[in-house]
Amino acid sequence: MTATRYDVIIATDARLPGGTTASVAEEILAQHAAGYRTALVHLPSTLSATARPFSPRLQELVVTGRCDLVRHGPLHGDALIVRHPRVAAELDPGALPAVDVGSVLMIANQAPGTVDGARAAHYDPQVANERLAAWSGHEPRWVPIGPLVRRNLTALAPGLPLAEQDWVNVLDVDRWRVPRTAPRSPVRIGRHSRDHELKWPADAASLLAAYPAGFDVRILGGARSARALLGGRLPPSWTVYGFDELPVRRFLASLDVFVYHHHPAWVEAFGRTIIEALAAGLPTVLPPHFAELFGDVAHYTEPAGTATVVSALTADERSYLEASARGEAFVADRFSHTTHVRRIAALVGRSPTATRPATTPPPATRTRRRVLLVSSNGAGVGHLMRLLAIARRLPDDVEAIVLTLSQAVGVVRDLGFPVEYLPSRAAIDAPHAIWHGLLERRVLALIDEFDVEVVVFDGTWPYNGLVDALAKRPDVRSVWSRRGLWREDVHRHRLDLSDRFTVIVEPGELAAEADRGPTSGRRAEAEQVGPITFLRETEPLDRAAARAALGLEPEGRIALVQLGAGNINDTTSILGAVTGILRELDPTLTVCVTRSAIAAASDLPDGVRAVSYYPLARVFAAFDLAVAAPGYNTFHELLLAGLPTAFLPNRDTATDDQVARARWAAGRGLAVELTGEDPGTLRDELAALLAELDLVRERLAREIGWDDGAVDAARRIADLARSEAPTTRPALDAKGGAGPRSPERGPAYQLARTVFRRLPWTWRQRLLALTRGQLVRRRPSGTAPPVAARLPVPPGAGADPSTTAGDTAVGILVHLAGSPDADDAATVELVAAVQQMSGGFRPLFVTESADLRAYRAAGYGVEVLPSHEQLEQLAGSGAARRLVADRLRELQRSYEVDHVVSVGHHDHATLLGVLRGMG
Repeated sequence: MTATRYDVIIATDARLPGGTTASVAEEILAQHAAGYRTALVHLPSTLSATARPFSPRLQELVVTGRCDLVRHGPLHGDALIVRHPRVAAELDPGALPAVDVGSVLMIANQAPGTVDGARAAHYDPQVANERLAAWSGHEPRWVPIGPLVRRNLTALAPGLPLAEQDWVNVLDVDRWRVPRTAPRSPVRIGRHSRDHELKWPADAASLLAAYPAGFDVRILGGARSARALLGGRLPPSWTVYGFDELPVRRFLASLDVFVYHHHPAWVEAFGRTIIEALAAGLPTVLPPHFAELFGDVAHYTEPAGTATVVSALTADERSYLEASARGEAFVADRFSHTTHVRRIAALVGRSPTATRPATTPPPATRTRRRVLLVSSNGAGVGHLMRLLAIARRLPDDVEAIVLTLSQAVGVVRDLGFPVEYLPSRAAIDAPHAIWHGLLERRVLALIDEFDVEVVVFDGTWPYNGLVDALAKRPDVRSVWSRRGLWREDVHRHRLDLSDRFTVIVEPGELAAEADRGPTSGRRAEAEQVGPITFLRETEPLDRAAARAALGLEPEGRIALVQLGAGNINDTTSILGAVTGILRELDPTLTVCVTRSAIAAASDLPDGVRAVSYYPLARVFAAFDLAVAAPGYNTFHELLLAGLPTAFLPNRDTATDDQVARARWAAGRGLAVELTGEDPGTLRDELAALLAELDLVRERLAREIGWDDGAVDAARRIADLARSEAPTTRPALDAKGGAGPRSPERGPAYQLARTVFRRLPWTWRQRLLALTRGQLVRRRPSGTAPPVAARLPVPPGAGADPSTTAGDTAVGILVHLAGSPDADDAATVELVAAVQQMSGGFRPLFVTESADLRAYRAAGYGVEVLPSHEQLEQLAGSGAARRLVADRLRELQRSYEVDHVVSVGHHDHATLLGVLRGMG
C-alpha cells in the first residue's frame, strides 16, 4: 500500500500544557483550513509526567480529522517541524520511525540559557541539533519564536543555522475578539500565566508595584508563588483563579488592562498570553524588553511605573478604545492564521492543496455546530418565541436544539427543531433543590449527547440547575438573552448571576428610554442588538393576502383584540367591554378576537369573529387597529407592523414593565394607553384611537424602522459556537455556586461573599461541596440522590391522596413510543380511569407528541423527547434507541420511579396489564 505523504509533519511532546501545545493546535487548524495535510508525531520527554494524557486540544484535532496521529514509519512529508528544543535534545533516533522529508525546522520556543546568555540552563542546543539531524537525515534550520530567544541562541550556539525570520505564534483572531467599552471603576487589571516563581517579579516590593492597590486585580493561573513572596498573604484587592478555572477568553473579556511582569532572570520566549490579550482588545502593559516584539501597540514600564501607566491609559475613553483597536489590528496583521499559511506555503514550495489522495479516509466529522436553547416557562411564550426567532436565523453550519419549560412544544416541533419539554417546578410540585437537580441533569445530558457548543437561556432569572450544569461543562460557552425594561420593584439580586455567562445579549427595546429598572444600570455589560421578533421583515403578508388567509372580507375596517381569556358576552370583563365599546363606536367595524382568548366560538355576538393563525404577526396587515397587552413580543411586532394600537398593560407581571412600555408609545403619539377598566375611560381612549388612525399610522411609518436584532443575536451565538474554549474547569463554580439564595443582599451577605472569594481556591471548592451536600441532602457516595418529585395525579379523581401521591405511592413511567403526531388523549383517559378505580400509583408520561392538551387537562406530569427521526439525524443512524433508553433510565432515577413501561401510543392492552399490576 502506498504510504501517505504529508505536507507538514509536526513532532512534539503532545502532553505539554500551556503555550507550546496551544501554538501547535493553532497551526494545525490553520493548515487544515488551508488544505494542507498534517501528521502529528508524539515525542515523549521529561518535560511531561509519564502518566499525563495528550493535551485535550490535540486530542480533539486528531479525533475530528484535522490531523493524523502517526505512530509508525516510514514518514513521508515535505517538511518536518519539531516543537521545543528540549524534546529534540532527549530524542533517541534509533527508537523513532524513519522519516523522509524535504526540510527540517527546529522551532525554538524556549531560550536555552539564562537572560545574560552565560550558560545553557535549560537545554544544550548542540545536542538537540545533533540528535534531530541523526533522526531526520537533514541539518535542521533553527527558527526562534522571538528576538530574545534569537539573541540567546546566538550567544550560546553561534554556529547554529538560524532562519532570518522568527516563527511567531499565531491564533484565530476572530475567536479572541471582544467588544470593548469604557473601563470600569475601579479599573480591572489582570494577568494570565503559569504559576512559576520566574513568571512573577523578583521581590515583594516589585510585585505589589506591578499589581498595585487601587485597582481590581484578577489573576488566572494561580498565585502560590506570589503568596510565598508576600509572606503567605495576598492583597485584598486580588481575585485569583486556578489554572484553566475560567475560559481564557472569558477571563480576558472581564479585564480592562492586561499587565504582565516577570522575574528579571526569566527569558520570555514570546508571550503567547500577550497576543491573546491584544487580540481580545486589551491595552497591555509590559516590561520594556517586549518593545522589540510588540512595538508601539503595547505600553512599557518597570513594575514601579505600572499604576501611572494604567491610570493614563484608562483616563480617556477615546484613547483607551484606540489603544484597544491598535492591538487587535496588530495581532490580525502579524499573528493570524493567514501569517502561518503564508510561511507554510514558502516552506513546502507551493500553495495549499486539498486534492492529494489519502491512503485512508479521514474520520467522519460533524460539520454543523450545535447550540442548546433553554427557555423559561414565564406567563406566556415570549421567552420561547425570542429563542425561536434566533434559531430561525442561525447560519447553515449551526443548528439548534430546544429545551423548554413552556407547553408550547408544538410550535417548536412545527418549525422542525428538535425539542425536549421539561415540566416547570410548579407543574410537578417539586421542592426547589430537587427540581433544580432535575434541570441540571437534563442540561448536562443534552450537552453530552449532542456535543453542544453553546447554551442560550432566555428568561429573567437563570435557574440554579442551569448555572450548575454550565459550571460542570467548562468547554461550553453560554449566553443569557436578558430582556430589559424590568419593573423598578424587582429585586436586583437576580442580576448577580450575570457573570456566570460568557455573553449577555440584551434584545433591543423601542421604549428603552423609559427603562428605570435594575437592568438599565447594567447595560454596559450586555451586547445590545435590535428588537428581536419572530418574523423577518419580508415575511408578513400584504393586506389582501392577510385577509384572505384569515377568511375575512377584503373591504371594510377590522379591529384585532388580543387580550387574555374572558367571556365575550360579559361586558363586565375587560374583553367583553372592549369588544362592546368598539362595536358601539363604529357599528361597521368588524372585531376579531384571537380564538385562544374566548371560551367558545358559538357564543360570539354579531360583528365579532374568532381568528386563529400562527404566527399572528404575519397577518397584522389585515387589520386597521388593534387592542393588545404590551408584552415585549406583541408590542414590537405591532409597532413594527405599523398597526395603530391601544395598549392595555398587565400590571401584575413578575418583571416586565408593561406600563412603562405603553406610556412611552402613548407619549410619542405612536399608540394609545388604556389606563383602566372603567367603561367611560375605556370608551374615551378607544374613541381617541379611532379618530387618529391615519395620523398614528403616519407616525409609525416615519419613526419606527425595522431593525432585526435576531440576526445579530444569531450571528453572535454562531461565532461562539465556532470558537474554541478550554476543555477543563473545576466541577463547581469558584464564584460561589448556584445554590438557593436569600431574596435580600444585605451587608452580611456581601461580607460573607468577600471572605469566601479570598479563600484559597481549593478551600472554596471544599466549602461549596459541603454546603451543596447539605442543601440537597445528598445520600452517601454511590447511591442515587433523593430527587423524587411529587408527580401530579388527575384533579378530582376521587382516590385517597395518601395512596395516589407522595412517597408512599408506586411510581410508573409510561413511555409512549413513536409517532410524534399521535393523539395521546385516549391513553391518558385509560390511565386516569385505572388510577381512579385502583389508586396506588403515580404516573409520569414521556412522549414524542407535541400536543400536551390531554395531559394538561388531566393534571399529569409529562415530558417530551425529540422524534425518532430527529434523534437519528442528531446522533447518527441507530442511535435513537440508545438515546431514548438512556433518557428513560435518567428519568427513572430522577423521579425514583419503580416501574418503566414503553408501549406504542395505542397499545392499550399492554399498558392496561401493567397498570392493573400497580393497583
